[in-house]
Amino acid sequence: MKNGQTKSLIQFIDNQNLNRVKKFLKSPFFNQQPALISLFEHYRNMLNQAENNLPNEALFEKLYPLEAGQVPDSRRRRKKVENTISDLGLAMEQFLAVSALQKDTLKQAEYVIGLLSGTSLEKLFYQKLNKFGKEIHETPFGYRRHYARYKYFEALLTFSLVNKTRKADGARLYKDMLESWEKAYLCIRLKLAINALQMAKMFDVEPPDESDIRATLLQAAPYADKNNPDINLSHMLGLLVTVRKDDPSFFSDVLELMMETWKSIEIADLQDMVVLLQNFCTARHNEGKSAYLPLKFKIDKWSIDEGVLVVKGEELPDETFLDLVITGLGIAGQRDIVIQFIEKNQKRIRKSRQRDAVALAMAYYYFTGKEFEKALLALKDCKAKEPNYVLRIQTLSPRLAYECYALESGEYETAVTALNAFRRFLSRNNTNVESNKKSAYLRLAWFLGELIEIRNNPYADLEKSRSRLLSELNKKPLVAKTWVSQKIEELAKRPGN
Repeated sequence: MKNGQTKSLIQFIDNQNLNRVKKFLKSPFFNQQPALISLFEHYRNMLNQAENNLPNEALFEKLYPLEAGQVPDSRRRRKKVENTISDLGLAMEQFLAVSALQKDTLKQAEYVIGLLSGTSLEKLFYQKLNKFGKEIHETPFGYRRHYARYKYFEALLTFSLVNKTRKADGARLYKDMLESWEKAYLCIRLKLAINALQMAKMFDVEPPDESDIRATLLQAAPYADKNNPDINLSHMLGLLVTVRKDDPSFFSDVLELMMETWKSIEIADLQDMVVLLQNFCTARHNEGKSAYLPLKFKIDKWSIDEGVLVVKGEELPDETFLDLVITGLGIAGQRDIVIQFIEKNQKRIRKSRQRDAVALAMAYYYFTGKEFEKALLALKDCKAKEPNYVLRIQTLSPRLAYECYALESGEYETAVTALNAFRRFLSRNNTNVESNKKSAYLRLAWFLGELIEIRNNPYADLEKSRSRLLSELNKKPLVAKTWVSQKIEELAKRPGN
């Protein structure tokens, strides 16, 4: 392992675990090279700015002071330092592996029972087998639990064969072993197949053949029950993305099942399922299916409230915060819930992001509440330059300017200026908007341009203009479609019409 890679590993580990690394390196069971301890301390002091980086020549003298005069060849010195750096990197990797195993009591029990299954230590074997069984019982449902059950029955079968005991149970144990293996396989197979379909839609590539996932669904069907909540939920997700993909009521059933059984499912598998449902909702909503927006808000809020994607009390990513706020404000009757969410969670955002995230959230909140002056002030308070912030600001600014123009005809130039700024933003190559989504933003700009000019034309036939714009509404994806629809309908209410 190279110098930079080893230092990167040390930077990756927090201070508490760095102290454990030092103890690990001092253990003769894991390390027989004192130089690794000295090198580790040198790198750690560099990170704390207590020491400067040393060239290999000077580093050799620091690590091998007794050999400084015995190895005059600079190439040999350099090579030995490089080998020591590499050995430290390997030791760091070993520390991470050992630390992970120390935390994973299920895997520890699996290793022990696997070793004992080939011995004649009957009393010890069954003692550890019982311990392994308890570990399995306490493990949430998912691949790890099913695979551990497979290893449990495999160990039991192996022990009975080695010691020629319980021959009558052999067929039953073999059946139990195969069933557990099949469940473990189905967990992985369903996950991969479902994600492959979703990824194809996200990245606009050719989707895999659905016949494969349908075959897997048939195979999983016998296990899709309350005794296997993970497979049951995965089975429903598979149906959702194939035969029931245009059924919001079935999506609600899937979400309700998840909210009922989530505590019994492995957290990593559950998180994948939540993200899949979020992406599914977003894709359906972008296709113009408004029924999925409230469902997206429901799953977003639930996953945050229950600490599924973000641990309760820990830092809340500003993107997650803003996504939920903006989604919720797009749904009728959710403003009170959204403002409660903002007040409850704003301090969980990283301090460096907090002011901008809250300002932008409040700008959207005031905008949807038709408090446009307050929205303008809040938007000015958001100084963020990150692409996702800029995109949200640019999407809100021309709509806000249009609302002000609709109330006061003297704001025409402001509305046009904001719209032109939005168009220039979209025309750049570095806007961070995916090409397949940019057209939806460009259509928003087009509708805004039409709305502004219709309002500015005192001779415009409002009913004809309204009908024309409504006919364009559903032709292609459109950002802020609900808002645009409302503004089109309001044309007929223009004073003097």
